[in-house]
Amino acid sequence: MPSNSTNTIELPLESEVREQLRVECERTGRSRDAVLSGVLLRWARDSRRRQEIADEIALFAAANAGSELDLDRDLEAASVEFLSRDEA
Repeated sequence: MPSNSTNTIELPLESEVREQLRVECERTGRSRDAVLSGVLLRWARDSRRRQEIADEIALFAAANAGSELDLDRDLEAASVEFLSRDEA
């Protein structure tokens, strides 16, 4: 559950990132902390969603291994051959 308390962190930023942050703050009229908090929240949500999707794909693959929904064996063999050749 989100807390209303504020924690401060020090975050060194490269000059390009600092400049983009300044521009975004001016554009939106929001404070630096508000913009950074929004960015971090979106990143955390997106990261969690990407992991959920990866987990769903893994479950689907495990549940359908060997069925007609599994990978085409010829396509899989060609892919392995292609990737192996690329590594050599």
